[in-house]
Amino acid sequence: MEENPVSRIGPFLKKDYVHVGAGNSDEGLKSKRKEILFSSSDVNFRKAEKSDVGEIVSLLKAAVQKLKENKIDQWDELYPTENDVEQDILDGTLFAGEVNSAIAVIFTLNKYCDEEYGRGKWKFNEGKFLILHRLTVHPDFQNMGIAGIALNHAEAEARKLGAKNIRLDVFSKNPQAVRLYEKSGYAKSGEVQWRKGLFYLMEKNLCDIHLETSVIHTVQPLSVDFPKGKLTVVTGVSGSGKTTMILESLIPALEAMTSGTKLPSHIKKISAEGINRVKLIDATPIGINVRSTVATYADIHDELRKIYARTSDAKARGKKAGDFSYNTGNLRCPVCDGTGEISLDVQFLPDVDIPCPECRGSRYAKEAYLIKRVSKKSAGAYSLPELMDMSIEKALDSCADLPVVKKRLEVLNDLGLGYLTLGEETPSLSGGEAQRLKLASEMGKGQEDTVFVFDEPTIGLHPLDVQTLLNVFRRLTANGATVIVIEHDLDVIRAADWIVDMGPGGGVHGGRIVAKGTVDEVRHNKESVTGKWI
Repeated sequence: MEENPVSRIGPFLKKDYVHVGAGNSDEGLKSKRKEILFSSSDVNFRKAEKSDVGEIVSLLKAAVQKLKENKIDQWDELYPTENDVEQDILDGTLFAGEVNSAIAVIFTLNKYCDEEYGRGKWKFNEGKFLILHRLTVHPDFQNMGIAGIALNHAEAEARKLGAKNIRLDVFSKNPQAVRLYEKSGYAKSGEVQWRKGLFYLMEKNLCDIHLETSVIHTVQPLSVDFPKGKLTVVTGVSGSGKTTMILESLIPALEAMTSGTKLPSHIKKISAEGINRVKLIDATPIGINVRSTVATYADIHDELRKIYARTSDAKARGKKAGDFSYNTGNLRCPVCDGTGEISLDVQFLPDVDIPCPECRGSRYAKEAYLIKRVSKKSAGAYSLPELMDMSIEKALDSCADLPVVKKRLEVLNDLGLGYLTLGEETPSLSGGEAQRLKLASEMGKGQEDTVFVFDEPTIGLHPLDVQTLLNVFRRLTANGATVIVIEHDLDVIRAADWIVDMGPGGGVHGGRIVAKGTVDEVRHNKESVTGKWI
């Protein structure tokens, strides 16, 4: 008898990060299953065994039936038989991913390639390659992130086998599968008409960022790889060498490589094909004075000044975009000179800064409040000072008819900064807020050539804020970026595509790599202190 889907995924409905109830029926499951998003630590991968044949065949049948229901005809003659599954298991090429003791996904990874396969249309023809085939998710687990997790694991296995690239074909009429591979960095190399359908040939270069160092401080000579386009978390106890490896070695080496300058003396080798930029996103404050605000840093204020200068109120008063600047414009407050605060001279004590009594911290003169703009998509008319006093979330509604401003506000809101006001001073932001604001200009771009490094970004963050940060990491890697994070937070570590664990202790008792690999591999590494906690 087919197992009830609730018993297969029900336990995951209770997880905090899922934000749904337990669900005890098929009806309840239907409304809640779309809210589940598995992490890599939820899936246990292993090579399939002969005892798995029956369950794997059932999975394949269920998946093919689901495709037919969705009008994606995969044809019965292409369906792998029980003998095919047994042969893949015997060859050691079939991998199974288990969730709650049930096989949720399978894939094969092998070197077999028919002489006519692809007809020489591959882009990366040099170096060892592997073929990824039959990546199939059981219908009970579809649309929950399992396919992406399996793809990450397949790439990790390919790297361990020394593959330089990974190849696959995908049915052209299966757009969901095509999107998965494209978002994961696979490029179309060609097309092939096979039997009754058109298949896309896709591949991905697996060349990692490779770093080799000599002894520095208490860190021993290292040889380490960081997968491109993935989230790598560098772990280890305090003093184990994480900062030395990343901030004092990897970043300077990449900067020297991209600029064509001399490598630091302790760097023996750095190779990072296709990488042209490296950005350290730390928690240092943005700006050193109160004239820097969220709106100015995110390049929103300049756009708003131009928009308000085009209003009938502004034209009637002869105001131009420059007049709306609270740094130099004639609409800035004459008392505080556009800073929004004044200093009180207290005898025998340091000066005390208080909100300006004239503009009450808005930075603008009273005349600026008389110049209003009527939104075409929301009720109400607002002046620029009133808009600057709004939260980002509220300003989204007021600026719904301004495409450029709306897009930039949406980025800030998606970064979890919707509660900040546009006029918030950037020096007053917390470390976590500053980090996310620094990323605003980077979001939405293709970032295959960029490495982002974060140094313990979860310090001081609430668990909900950590989840927001993880979403940011996922968006960056979805755009092709390589993200490397030095971190102790277990939620971040469990979400990693790849872990590099330093240790085993701190100082002279550390300084070497004790474990590296996927979450599951590090978890089962007896030498890793971190592995015991994930």
